[in-house]
Amino acid sequence: MAGSGIPDYAPRNMPAAPSYRRAVRPLYPEIPDTICDCALLPDDYPAPPDDLVHTRQMHEQTLELSLDEGRARASFRIEIRHCENCGQWWWVERSSRVDITYARDSDPPEAIGSVHVELGSAVRCSGREEADALTQWWCDYQNATTRRDRLAQQGDGRDVQRCIDLGNTSRAARQLSESTARKCKLSRDARWRHDRELRQCIDTLEQHPDDADTWQTLQRVQARCALARSWDAAIEPQDWTIEEWWTPALAGVRRLEFEIHDVRRAARGKALGSPEHQSLRSIEDAIAARWEAHCECVLWPSPGVAFHALLEHAKLLEPMVVPGDMASWRHPDAIGRRLRALVQSGAIEITRHLAVAPWLAARTGLPDSHELLQRRNAASYWLPIRRARRAAANR
Repeated sequence: MAGSGIPDYAPRNMPAAPSYRRAVRPLYPEIPDTICDCALLPDDYPAPPDDLVHTRQMHEQTLELSLDEGRARASFRIEIRHCENCGQWWWVERSSRVDITYARDSDPPEAIGSVHVELGSAVRCSGREEADALTQWWCDYQNATTRRDRLAQQGDGRDVQRCIDLGNTSRAARQLSESTARKCKLSRDARWRHDRELRQCIDTLEQHPDDADTWQTLQRVQARCALARSWDAAIEPQDWTIEEWWTPALAGVRRLEFEIHDVRRAARGKALGSPEHQSLRSIEDAIAARWEAHCECVLWPSPGVAFHALLEHAKLLEPMVVPGDMASWRHPDAIGRRLRALVQSGAIEITRHLAVAPWLAARTGLPDSHELLQRRNAASYWLPIRRARRAAANR
């Protein structure tokens, strides 16, 4: 129909186009607006500075630092921010660097460009006073780490302990120093010199657990490794290897832990008392007996090393592969009790890295890795949605 605006090929009684808008179910339950954005940001490690757009900048300064008696220089932009909604104070550091890019497979390397990288960290402070003090701490810490790295290249570890002490000044300081204060492992080379002898002793004891002479030799080598570790103030529990605390009680356990995967696979879905279940019960009991004997005779280098080793072992356990097999809980519960005793002793610091399987969390009180992940994911999911809503309302 000419002039009607309706194409000739369209039906005259064509209905209006339907609306296809539909409700989308959110991935996580909505977080009420009464909860401030600050609560959705991490509180056990630094947050990205760009996530503080809801806060007000109270102070800004540029630090031009001369480090290690003028041997190095660094530049940082420092901000102190305050949230008017919940009253939280934040300390922010920003810096940048230029990374040179090189042509692939060029020999000698041929520079073809550069990439500008923006870096930054934001940590919570108890108040304005702590935020101001953190700026001076940052200057001292940068100077200490720069000097430490230079001395470490010369085999001198004098300033390692100073970096550790500075990193333990406060909760905010621990977060800012977490990934850098412990990177110089001065005992590494000394430890590697003993590695072959450790493995040779253990290989012999795997075949002959009653070989007293080899066991004494292993103990002497382990003592030398422990002495080398004591030189390194930056040691962490995960740095120790199983060879440094292995005992003959663990002879054969590596083979059993390798074989159990196929046995578990065969036992899944089988009935109690079936041949597959009996095979699984036999190998689980053999592993449990070796580990319990080991725990009774081992001299752990420290409570932290004991906790890390037991936690790594607990990750290999899978109770209730066969439904109703309550005996499968005996060893996991025994390991859980040992972990709980170490935590209750006060010698273990619970950090964000200590997240365990739900069954172990329920028996030890350690953080549930699934629950932590869901909580972090929910906060990351709702934070941009809330901010987009506010931006739309303000337009």
